[in-house]
Parts: sequence; C-alpha cells; structure tokens
Amino acid sequence: MATTTLNDRNTIRMTRTSAARLAMGSLLLISALAAPATAAPVTRPDIVVVPPADVKYHPLDPNDKDGKGPQIALMFGAFDRPAPVGFLFKVPPGFRPGPHTHSADYYSVVVQGTVHDFAAGDRDEGKGMGPGGHWFQVGKAPHDNHCASTTPCIIFIYSPSGYDYLPLKPATAEAGPRK
Repeated sequence: MATTTLNDRNTIRMTRTSAARLAMGSLLLISALAAPATAAPVTRPDIVVVPPADVKYHPLDPNDKDGKGPQIALMFGAFDRPAPVGFLFKVPPGFRPGPHTHSADYYSVVVQGTVHDFAAGDRDEGKGMGPGGHWFQVGKAPHDNHCASTTPCIIFIYSPSGYDYLPLKPATAEAGPRK
C-alpha cells in the first residue's frame, strides 16, 4: 500500500489545479479567437497595489500630532471588533512599549529593522529578528518588544481574533518566561 504524505497530496492537488487552470485558459483563448471582435472583454477582480512610499501610517496615539511615536497602517479588518485584522506597525528606533499582553493570539513578520520579542521581565531579549523573521505570540502572555535599529522598525501583524494592547502593572511585569 502506497503512503501519501501531506506534501505529496498538496503536489497532486496543485498539479490537478494547474492542469484545470491550463485547460480553462486554453478554452478562454480559443473562444476569444473564435468570437467576433465585438465580444465583451473578459473581466477579472481588481488588484490593489500600494508601493511602500504610498502606505498611509496613522499615529497610534491620537495626541501624537507630530507622528513621532508608534504608527499603524490598517491593511484589512478593523480594531473595533474581535475579527481578523492585519496591519503594519511602525515604531521609532529604540522603541520599547513596556511589558504588556494582548487578549488574542497574533502572528508577526518583521518587514524592516531588527526586532526582539521576549518574556516580560526577562533581561535577555534573545536574538533580534531582521526582515522576514517572525514570531507567534500567545494571547494573554506577558511580553515586551524592542526595536533595536537605528531606523524605524516595521512589523506586519495579523490576529485572527482582533487586536488590543493591555499594559501590565509593574508587579505583574515580572511574570517570568512564557510557557
């Protein structure tokens, strides 16, 4: 009996999908060539492209009129409900938010700079992560972060269940390493 691994099944599924797409594309091409010149053009979904220079960041703190503190650029979702949300988080060089938690789990990918994610109260920040480095943060786990760059750090953050920031009181900040 042959054993099929997950990768084999994905490859088979991708091969079948690729073959179906090729067949569909061929049919569309043949029908387009055979159709009269007045036929309606084939439409496709819109594509939205935002170059880095055009990303619109907004201060996280509404009182930060100069935009010198942390900033966010919402990519999808909303912050006012427990639903999927994805955003770019831009922080100044050397920024440390202080010990905190979040109600829900989240995933982060470093886009620019060097970032540390570590247990609250831990003096060892661990190895910094550069662009492409990523981490998963369990909800309600006390932790801290540090932008260890001379330029701003930019992080993509995704949370499937909404996102919030809950600063810890000094006594709770020494919660120790994450489990």
